[in-house]
Amino acid sequence: MQTTTKNTVWIWTIASFFAFFVFGFSDNLKGATIPAFLRDLDFSYSVGGSILLGIYIGFLIATLLTGILADIAGKKAVLLIAAVCLTLGIIGFSTFSTFWPLALSMLVLGLGLGAIELGANNIIVDLHTAQKAKYLNLMSVLHGLGSMAAPLYAGFLLAGGYSWRQVYQGALVLVAVMLVYTLLAKYPRMAEQKSESISFKKLMKTAFTGDSIWYYFLIAIYVSTELGIGSWIVEFLQTQKG
Repeated sequence: MQTTTKNTVWIWTIASFFAFFVFGFSDNLKGATIPAFLRDLDFSYSVGGSILLGIYIGFLIATLLTGILADIAGKKAVLLIAAVCLTLGIIGFSTFSTFWPLALSMLVLGLGLGAIELGANNIIVDLHTAQKAKYLNLMSVLHGLGSMAAPLYAGFLLAGGYSWRQVYQGALVLVAVMLVYTLLAKYPRMAEQKSESISFKKLMKTAFTGDSIWYYFLIAIYVSTELGIGSWIVEFLQTQKG
């Protein structure tokens, strides 16, 4: 990493850590705001759940495409696109009031979240080759902090009389900081070298062999359970416990 200075490494380490904080924060606003969201728009649980499904569809699409995008446009571009998607998704979700625009906004928001997860992980692996496990774990801590801060922030504003739309709009401040910081920072040239071309045939053969299908199935069950509890626990507690 001859052309990568120590300062540049830390600039992009901070960028990745902050992006993961924004990731956790933006992703976990939905659980705290669901009760107000459903009441305000008079949506049923099935309609509300279908709208929230958009964020996970977007996340899935992003995880499939982000690696290819990073090879073509670079890792900095991935974080910039993620910030733009978060901005558009949050603005749309906090503005619209009908099903399809809301669902599409959630999908765009999910694209941004997925791009952050893969983009920031790629940057850390790129810049901290010798200690990547350490920095990946530390970055996950930032996601956890963002996830904890989101419901506290949302609860404080909702208790103060602010609407769920304003709660989401307030998150744009963090996204704007991420966007400007990433835009101004220069990514090191050595870390932007293009990787070898991808053989999709070989990739598919490797990904779907042996017991891998069972691993995917178990992970899907775990993630579905985690997301379901995280998204609906606030509504359950308010409805059942007051």
